[in-house]
Amino acid sequence: MFGIGIKVLYLPGFAFERTSLFSDEKLATRFYAAVIGPIDDVNLEDLRSGVEGRLKAIFRICLRHWEFYTTVSGSDIFWRLASEQWDTLDHVDPDEVAAFVEICQAARENCDPGVLTGELSDTVDVFIHMRKKVLAQSPARHFQVTLSSSTISQATLGSTSLATSSSILTAVIPWPPFHFTEQELAWLSHGHIWSQIYGLTPCMNITKAAHIPRIPDAYAHPLDVRLFLAFTGLVSLHEDRRTSLCMAPITFWDDEERRDWYLATGGASKLCWTTWEFCKWAKEEFNRGREAVVGLCHFHCIAQEDPWKCAGVLIRKLEEGSYEFIMEDAHYHRVSANPEYYEEKYDIYPNSGMDFKSALLQDVESHFNVTSFWHGGEVPNAFANFGICPTDSVSTSCSFVVLAVQEKIPIWDLDEEEWSFSREIPEKMRYWESQIEKREYDMKYEMEYKMEEEEEEGELHGELKDYDDDDESEYELGEGSEDDD
Repeated sequence: MFGIGIKVLYLPGFAFERTSLFSDEKLATRFYAAVIGPIDDVNLEDLRSGVEGRLKAIFRICLRHWEFYTTVSGSDIFWRLASEQWDTLDHVDPDEVAAFVEICQAARENCDPGVLTGELSDTVDVFIHMRKKVLAQSPARHFQVTLSSSTISQATLGSTSLATSSSILTAVIPWPPFHFTEQELAWLSHGHIWSQIYGLTPCMNITKAAHIPRIPDAYAHPLDVRLFLAFTGLVSLHEDRRTSLCMAPITFWDDEERRDWYLATGGASKLCWTTWEFCKWAKEEFNRGREAVVGLCHFHCIAQEDPWKCAGVLIRKLEEGSYEFIMEDAHYHRVSANPEYYEEKYDIYPNSGMDFKSALLQDVESHFNVTSFWHGGEVPNAFANFGICPTDSVSTSCSFVVLAVQEKIPIWDLDEEEWSFSREIPEKMRYWESQIEKREYDMKYEMEYKMEEEEEEGELHGELKDYDDDDESEYELGEGSEDDD
């Protein structure tokens, strides 16, 4: 396999054979899977053309986001952004993308001078030049462009109706806002998102449904979910905010599951976060001084063709290092109220997706001292003023997210009729505890069974010993009587 790989990488202006690519088996295997692909029944020129196209793509992504690269000094956040936009044959992690770029840079720099070059090598040369400039200068304090009214008008032209209010077009606006973090800037910088939210700020007066992106439903693509979350964050999060919003859908419980879904989702899985990543990010936001974090879970239950399920997430800081965890779950609330009806008419069940919710609860409890928990709920319509009605439980969760970011989720009385949350944790949501209990029961049963076996063996051994002793005594007595005779 590596022999074919070396031939495929005979690209103008590169010397991959002089790099560490083929001496690092793990890295080479990942490069083959993501960049080269299957080699059966594919001729060498087609393979080489595909590899060259994919490598051009990643370097163009790097150059397109160069200001952000400079701002974060090429940190992991940048490579996460790059990996999300790179169309590869297999899932790649951010650190793998960074390693592939390093290998290509080394292959270019190790090439003999004066050899024939091409479009790819020229693109890599630009990247190398700009990277050296970044290393030679101090990091930028903030990634920002200044928007005039004409810039905003041009940017919003032809986008998905996220038109900027005419009342502020006369102003010169610094954008993105200074108070956004590097991670938030990375979420906004995705090519599909950037072009549609360019120029939006919290000072804009959103009054029409045409100014709002489509509210995600059970069939929304993860990119559309991210667009909705980015829009919500930009128009809601002021400089003095106490809340942070995760602008990526929370979809998987670990990296392995996300990798498994890469091909099935056409690469969309890389746009989504795991429950663990969300909790880690939430912890960092609380360390910044935030009092609440908000997220939107958007996940599959069984197969790609099934509708997506959803749950809104709000974690609030309480006193003395304790936290409140609110899991909005309109699906469970509605279906559990009349399970026979929903099963007969729609073939859906209250515990659908409970394994994911269980993983979410477990991860939140492992990161935070949760002393207050709410689940379920029937959320008021946050879009009523725009004439938009939620169409399913997914859009209801989106309504919860908007209200949570706007700090409109009440602190008390969430169990009243208007909200209908419950403190009860569904049995299926405690899945890992039932598994632990089952393992403990199995171990206890096994130990008891083993002890019983040992006792039975001991009793049997004792009986056999008594029997042998009796035989021996009889034999000795017999011998003695014969001697007496």
